[in-house]
Amino acid sequence: MDKAVKSLLSAEEHRQLKARQRRGEILRYVSFIPVVLALVLILFVFLTNINNSFVWQLVERGGSGETFARSEVPNAEAAFKLELAARGMTPEEIEETLTDPEERRKFLLRNRADYLLEANGEPNRVVVYTIDRGIADDIDKQYGYIQGRQQKAELEAQAQEENLDLFLNPLLDKEFISRNNSAKPQMAGFHTAIIGTLWVISLVIIISTFIGVATAIYLEEYAQKGRFSNFLEVNLRNLAGVPSIVYGILGLYVFVRAFNMQKSVIAAALTLSLLILPVVVIAAREAIRAVPDSLRQASYGLGATKWQTVSRVILPNAVSGIVTGIILAVARAIGETAPLLLVGGAGFITTIPGGRDFLFDSYSAMPLQIYSYFATPDQAFKEIASAGILVLLAILIFIYLIAFVIRARFTRKW
Repeated sequence: MDKAVKSLLSAEEHRQLKARQRRGEILRYVSFIPVVLALVLILFVFLTNINNSFVWQLVERGGSGETFARSEVPNAEAAFKLELAARGMTPEEIEETLTDPEERRKFLLRNRADYLLEANGEPNRVVVYTIDRGIADDIDKQYGYIQGRQQKAELEAQAQEENLDLFLNPLLDKEFISRNNSAKPQMAGFHTAIIGTLWVISLVIIISTFIGVATAIYLEEYAQKGRFSNFLEVNLRNLAGVPSIVYGILGLYVFVRAFNMQKSVIAAALTLSLLILPVVVIAAREAIRAVPDSLRQASYGLGATKWQTVSRVILPNAVSGIVTGIILAVARAIGETAPLLLVGGAGFITTIPGGRDFLFDSYSAMPLQIYSYFATPDQAFKEIASAGILVLLAILIFIYLIAFVIRARFTRKW
């Protein structure tokens, strides 16, 4: 404050001013606490999932790499015997390996035996091979990334003593995104969930954008101010705070049962669109309301119609707030699990939506896949779920970056 102004204040007024300034400083610092806590929480989530997604393992590796004619492999058991023979084992050793429960369990863990008839996509040749990234025989021979780094010298000594290999198993590798779901943890991936999520979210963006922006334009530019518009505004703000499970129940009874859409992509997209529509409408209305009235009056003064003013003046100047609101609402929809569970999203599926009737195909989504993997008792699936969480977080960060860039690019100062 200017010294001349301060000199006009009495001692009591000066004391009150100082007290208000102190309270303002305290409030400013207190307001940073939620931000700091959120950043700490995000960092903790990242570190936890990185620790679970990149694990140190003590395993045996090394298959024969041999391929066999399909006629020689009528079933998986025959393939096991051929592979073990190719590794130099005698018939007695092969029989002992396949009949001993513990040895057989280890063999099945280390090899893609159940999927050998699809190996390499070759129609007349099949192969049994050890997975490059391996899998530990038991949980005691597997360590999180941080713990493994701290105990690396001890683990190397243990590996040498037990004639095992110590290697860093990156569960989150390039194949993780391209592999489909599987009942075997060493074969499981997120391809079906990622494609299903993209289909559902693409439809959500289309539906919520057209309906949400059109509703905002009507309420802000065409609807007469009165009890009805006030009623709609209050209800929109209330709907934005309704739990997602309620929208899931609504989607189940309306889209899945009443309209007989079954457990399909379109039913999921419509349900999630209902979930984020209030947020989209509110964000679009605020963006439209922020456009100065002087631009409207200038447009009318030049002879433009109502729609010409809205489409050529108001919307181009409100696009920053509208697009940002849509993207942030869609980011919320990507992480929703409860509505998708209620409208029939599959936790385990090996096919992706496609073809002429893809809107009515079964689907999976990343939140559902993560939930499904965590629900299994097998620890290996929980580590795969952690890798899936990292992929989901990466997608969300990318979406938020897009929102930030769009806002920075189209924001206008009046």
